[in-house]
Amino acid sequence: MDLLPGEPWLHATELPVTGWPDDVPKWAHSAAHGDRRVELGLVGMDANVAALRRALTRALLTRDEFALGDEVWQQWEDKVSPFVQPSAALLPQLSDLVFSEVAPDHVDAKLLAVTPPPSTWMQHAMATDTIAVVKQPAGLAKIRDANVQLAVWRRASVPQFVVALSDPAIAPSDLPRFEGIVPSTGASEAVREQLSLQKRLALTDGDVDELATDIDRLVRVFAKLTKSKEVFVKLEVLADNGCKFWHQDSVSFRLVTTYRGPCTEWVPPDASKATLRRKSADSTRAQSLCHHDVALFKGRGETSHGDSLLNHPGIVHRSPHIAGSGIHRVALVLDIPRPEHLELG
Repeated sequence: MDLLPGEPWLHATELPVTGWPDDVPKWAHSAAHGDRRVELGLVGMDANVAALRRALTRALLTRDEFALGDEVWQQWEDKVSPFVQPSAALLPQLSDLVFSEVAPDHVDAKLLAVTPPPSTWMQHAMATDTIAVVKQPAGLAKIRDANVQLAVWRRASVPQFVVALSDPAIAPSDLPRFEGIVPSTGASEAVREQLSLQKRLALTDGDVDELATDIDRLVRVFAKLTKSKEVFVKLEVLADNGCKFWHQDSVSFRLVTTYRGPCTEWVPPDASKATLRRKSADSTRAQSLCHHDVALFKGRGETSHGDSLLNHPGIVHRSPHIAGSGIHRVALVLDIPRPEHLELG
């Protein structure tokens, strides 16, 4: 859930009502508080709407309570977001907020092994009219077929830097990371520049060049398929379960590949409904990508108010559960830039 500031209410500005934009509702022109209003939108599955509405209604001020004013309201107990200063013992230590500069003592090294592709039989079973497995990056264009929900470019071999990153002795702070919007061509320069600023990096110069070149290649492929002049790139280090619930992305397309640690899990489209209904449970239909895979997900698109969570296209997937294993994943995600990406800088 995101709570973000929006545009200021016109009623709070010095702009006269006669100067308000034409799209402001007419009722706001004569209302006591003008256009000041907060809307709360909740999206969920199998919710008791009537009970939820009753609970929210009970939380509203009555007219008499509203008339008391903010000086009285501030004396009431805030059960939602109390402004309490925690004791020093409860404050997170700085070491908890940054990646450790030493490798964890207890690492499940098996989870860092470079995973091979499934057997030939499994690959044939996986490829259906909704799942496309291709041998060349150009084949990812199959994601544009109406029925295809997931397109996977299965490389013949993994890049050398992926093998290098599988070393369990690497300190988390030395893992590569990058975030930013890059042009559809020439992404490698931006990646190299940002990686050069890291204090330490667990890759040789040759590995860094190969990583930057790989990201550059994937950006070009993604930009061509999505007809984007720019691409949002996120090379992320993950120490937790990340997107631990089964879900569909609220985007049109997203490219994902894992460079270190367990890879993204997904379920076939015919299992989407059942999996989304039990989003926190494991699925017997779950499959996992491998380190040879570059996956192009079809998302559900932008989710609008009242949009159903079921009966919607988009591959259902989740992050692998690694909490407690001591490992740190490295994953690459490419997106079509959105407004929130522009705010990053």
